[in-house]
Amino acid sequence: MKRRITFIVLLSALAAMLSGTEINEPITLESKGFWNEYIVYPLSWLIKYVAEMLGGSFGLSIIVVTILIRLLIFAADDSTDAQCEGDASASA
Repeated sequence: MKRRITFIVLLSALAAMLSGTEINEPITLESKGFWNEYIVYPLSWLIKYVAEMLGGSFGLSIIVVTILIRLLIFAADDSTDAQCEGDASASA
C-alpha cells in the first residue's frame, strides 16, 4: 500500500512538472515547455482544423478528435495484445 501511495505522489509530481503551465498566456507555436509544445498546441491545432472542416462546430470537432484518439489507442492496444498472445503461444 505504501508503494502505491509513493507511486501516486511521484506520478502527480511528474505531471505537475511536465505541465509547465504559463498562466494568462495563449498557447501558440512559440509556447515553451514539453506539454505545451508537443501535446496542447498540436491538439488545439487539430481541433481547430477539424472544426473548420465541420463548418465551425467546435463541439462536434472535440467529439470527432476524441473518437480518433480513442481509435488510435484501441488499435495500439489491440496490436500489443496480439503480439503478447503470439509470444505466449511460441513459448508454450
